[in-house]
Amino acid sequence: MLEQLQRYSRPVPRYTSYPTAPVFREDFAAEDYASLLGRPDRGRRPLSLYFHFPFCRNICFFCACTVIYTANKKRMAPYMRLLVREMDLVLEALAARGEGEARDDDGRLFQAVSQLHFGGGTPGFASPDEIRGFHREITKRFRFAPDAELSVELDPRETTDEHIAAYAGCGFNRASLGVQDLDPKVQRAVNRVQPFDELEILLTKLREAGFRGINLDLIYGLPHQTPEGFAQTIDGVLSLQPDRLSLFQFAYLPQLKQHQQRINAEALPEVRTRLEILSNSIEQLTRAGYVYIGMDHFARPDDPMAIAASRGELERNFQGYTVPPGMHSDASDDAARERGSASAAYEQGSDLLAFGVSAIGDLGDAYVQNTRHLKTYESEVLAGRLPVDRGLVLNADDHERRRIIMLLICRFELEYDSGFRARYAPEFEVLAGFHAEGLVEIEEPSFSKTANRPGRLRVTEAGKFVIRNICQVFDAYTRELAARGQQFSKSV
Repeated sequence: MLEQLQRYSRPVPRYTSYPTAPVFREDFAAEDYASLLGRPDRGRRPLSLYFHFPFCRNICFFCACTVIYTANKKRMAPYMRLLVREMDLVLEALAARGEGEARDDDGRLFQAVSQLHFGGGTPGFASPDEIRGFHREITKRFRFAPDAELSVELDPRETTDEHIAAYAGCGFNRASLGVQDLDPKVQRAVNRVQPFDELEILLTKLREAGFRGINLDLIYGLPHQTPEGFAQTIDGVLSLQPDRLSLFQFAYLPQLKQHQQRINAEALPEVRTRLEILSNSIEQLTRAGYVYIGMDHFARPDDPMAIAASRGELERNFQGYTVPPGMHSDASDDAARERGSASAAYEQGSDLLAFGVSAIGDLGDAYVQNTRHLKTYESEVLAGRLPVDRGLVLNADDHERRRIIMLLICRFELEYDSGFRARYAPEFEVLAGFHAEGLVEIEEPSFSKTANRPGRLRVTEAGKFVIRNICQVFDAYTRELAARGQQFSKSV
């Protein structure tokens, strides 16, 4: 199996969206975003909110996020005021829908928020009082569903008892913690030193505060990692009994992320060693009872993510795999069926409104990304303009290919008819190679006087490890991005 994985270890998008972010257009402007927000039909789906906090006190050499390194915590308060102003700009655009009852008596949007996520950077860079004050500003403007999921990314080195109390008091019920590796030598090599004892104490306090879902992030492929050493990290993490685990491959792109140049490239594990670490880790986690959700993600069997995966309800957005706010219909879209498309249509359950520097939102029919530069973000927001950097309105082909890719990456199978098979004949020629290696199973559709049987494309257990490669088969922008020299992390 290692030899097979090694052959497929090549740069491929992560498909947190389709089309992927490098395809977004720079001629997509604030006016386009405002127009989309103001459409009369905007408001039929639940809302998810994402807030990006870019500040970090320490630089982690492996990081690929949009961050601003500073020790000056006074920078957070004015940034939060900008976030509040951006919320008002978005709400002003939403008000253009012309719905007289778009808000309740307290001025909050009637459309319910099902998910809220604070990411970064380090949201904990804010003080507990700033967290409580900012949360009040959010709840003044948005109405939350009773069972809403409120999650936050926490840095164990920055999270105090007061932070935990503030988040819990605001209703946050899920947390994601960056662990990466428990080996002190690896931690020093990536400038992320955090003792195991502190992590263990933090998890205990989070649970005592009522957090019912805790995710730990691990990274394989970091300098000085070995199969034996990372196995000890997995053992240590399992002793903490997290609800969810994310096992990411280190995206080493020093040409794009200059701080990664501070990593000693000679200390990075070879491809075969990296794949052995991955294979062993998956075996350890599944043996311990965790369910392999799919690309990068594991969960306890009783966790909502594992349950959603077993029911075929898993979704994916810019934060990774997510649990939908509501049930999905199994019925196919009539118009799509008439065109001859994949059955079991996939549709995201909510619109994602994203706020802050570099944040990416998803309106279902369009993506929008804010400017990645703080000074530009500040000047645009203070001038009363949505701080849009780029975006993309999806065409019909984008919609169908997104549906295909998300079905594969979330449910690992799709049904299709003869029209779909004919339209994607070139893709099926490529898939034949995956089929020959036991990575996908293909059942062709058959029709007779007595019965009609749809075709089925199913990803095998072995194929789940290279799901990004399989999804890329249906990516219409692969050649364009390759011609532009676009860089991605390797698939495994």
